[in-house]
Amino acid sequence: MTFRERKEEYKQKRAAKKKSNESSWWDILIEVLFSVPELLLLPFRLVWWGIRGLIKWIW
Repeated sequence: MTFRERKEEYKQKRAAKKKSNESSWWDILIEVLFSVPELLLLPFRLVWWGIRGLIKWIW
Protein backbone atom coordinates (compact mmCIF):
# COMPACT_ATOMS: atom_id res chain seq x y z
CA MET A 1 0.00 0.00 0.00
CA THR A 2 1.45 3.32 -1.00
CA PHE A 3 1.51 6.42 1.09
CA ARG A 4 -1.20 8.04 -1.05
CA GLU A 5 -3.53 5.07 -0.61
CA ARG A 6 -3.01 5.06 3.14
CA LYS A 7 -3.63 8.79 3.25
CA GLU A 8 -6.88 8.45 1.29
CA GLU A 9 -8.02 5.56 3.49
CA TYR A 10 -7.26 7.63 6.59
CA LYS A 11 -9.26 10.57 5.21
CA GLN A 12 -12.22 8.32 4.41
CA LYS A 13 -12.22 6.75 7.88
CA ARG A 14 -11.97 10.17 9.50
CA ALA A 15 -14.83 11.57 7.41
CA ALA A 16 -17.01 8.54 8.22
CA LYS A 17 -16.29 8.90 11.93
CA LYS A 18 -17.10 12.62 11.86
CA LYS A 19 -20.34 11.99 10.01
CA SER A 20 -21.46 9.27 12.44
CA ASN A 21 -21.09 11.64 15.42
CA GLU A 22 -23.28 14.36 13.95
CA SER A 23 -26.80 14.80 15.25
CA SER A 24 -29.66 15.55 12.95
CA TRP A 25 -32.45 17.98 13.70
CA TRP A 26 -34.76 14.99 14.13
CA ASP A 27 -32.55 13.57 16.91
CA ILE A 28 -32.47 16.90 18.70
CA LEU A 29 -36.24 17.34 18.42
CA ILE A 30 -36.92 13.86 19.83
CA GLU A 31 -34.47 14.48 22.68
CA VAL A 32 -36.19 17.76 23.60
CA LEU A 33 -39.67 16.25 23.36
CA PHE A 34 -38.73 13.51 25.82
CA SER A 35 -36.60 15.54 28.23
CA VAL A 36 -38.76 18.67 28.74
CA PRO A 37 -41.83 16.84 30.13
CA GLU A 38 -39.54 14.77 32.33
CA LEU A 39 -37.93 17.92 33.77
CA LEU A 40 -41.34 19.48 34.39
CA LEU A 41 -42.68 16.41 36.21
CA LEU A 42 -39.59 15.68 38.31
CA PRO A 43 -40.26 18.24 41.10
CA PHE A 44 -43.81 16.95 41.57
CA ARG A 45 -42.57 13.37 41.73
CA LEU A 46 -39.95 14.31 44.33
CA VAL A 47 -42.57 16.03 46.49
CA TRP A 48 -44.91 13.04 46.12
CA TRP A 49 -42.17 10.56 47.10
CA GLY A 50 -41.18 12.79 50.02
CA ILE A 51 -44.74 12.94 51.36
CA ARG A 52 -45.18 9.18 50.97
CA GLY A 53 -41.84 8.57 52.69
CA LEU A 54 -42.78 10.80 55.63
CA ILE A 55 -46.14 9.07 56.01
CA LYS A 56 -44.53 5.63 55.98
CA TRP A 57 -41.79 6.77 58.39
CA ILE A 58 -44.29 8.28 60.86
CA TRP A 59 -46.75 5.39 60.78
